[in-house]
Amino acid sequence: MEAGETMSIGDSGKVDLEFVNVTHSIVQAINPVVHTPEGAVVYGLDKRMDHTPVIGDPIDMERFREIGREGDGVLCYIEDCTNANKKGRTPSETVAREHLRDALYSMADYDGGIVATTFSSHIARVKSLIEFARDIDREPILLGRSMETYSGTAKRIGIDFPSDVEMVGYRQSIEQTFERIMNEGKENFLPVVTGHQGEPRATLTRMGRGETPYQLEDGDKVVFSARVIPEPTNEGQRYQAEKLLRMQGARIYDDIHVSGHLCQEGHYEMLDALQPEHIIPAHQDMSGFSGYVELASNRGYTLGRDLHVTSNGNVIELV
Repeated sequence: MEAGETMSIGDSGKVDLEFVNVTHSIVQAINPVVHTPEGAVVYGLDKRMDHTPVIGDPIDMERFREIGREGDGVLCYIEDCTNANKKGRTPSETVAREHLRDALYSMADYDGGIVATTFSSHIARVKSLIEFARDIDREPILLGRSMETYSGTAKRIGIDFPSDVEMVGYRQSIEQTFERIMNEGKENFLPVVTGHQGEPRATLTRMGRGETPYQLEDGDKVVFSARVIPEPTNEGQRYQAEKLLRMQGARIYDDIHVSGHLCQEGHYEMLDALQPEHIIPAHQDMSGFSGYVELASNRGYTLGRDLHVTSNGNVIELV
């Protein structure tokens, strides 16, 4: 199925599954909607409200508003609460793109090494890195197994993505590529590597430990176009990776990123569009639900009546 399509599921002929186009940090993201005789169930993970995405179509708010007002309306909305405690609105990917452009253009006259890292699945961000590397007269090279996998897949399925960029996935080939970069001059290249969360076996972390032929020197730039996923293991690994890079003299450009998840004003807009009978906050722990519970309560929902805070494995029956 593609976004905008619907198919019948089950044997009753009364239940339909619909995909609604949304925007996130991956391409071709959708929210599934199950249409039942009692109303629609909208599964709202993961998305942001991006009306000017770098790749693909904007979020289909018109369809969400239609779903909220047609037939029996929305019986239940299951919502991603990752940023529910954050005020305001999540910026568009175009904002991150301009931030990244500004950062890389500021390095145009630097004659040493520049290395960048981001989510391998964030094709729009990888595309921006490739374009801006070329703008400052550096050859971008994608290094790392997942970087090769995601970007290669994007090319094969026809995503608007540079077709001539070099991708290197296997470790031996990565080592050979680093040797070539060092021989031809770091100032001529911009490696885009895996390791934005500080994963111990990722390319950037190995560079920080001095385990690759790429030699970081005082003043070399490392651009993290990603935030740390808020989880203790990731936070510890990222801290360690940055510390290793700084010990070699690298200058860290951090947090050149926008989230893929709604902040409070986006949640408000989704509730206004869908007007669900019941809400189930998801994708957080109890403390992470607090902002969403307050927002929904201010919209007239009551905890335990039509606002259901629960944990994985529990069953909620709506009658």
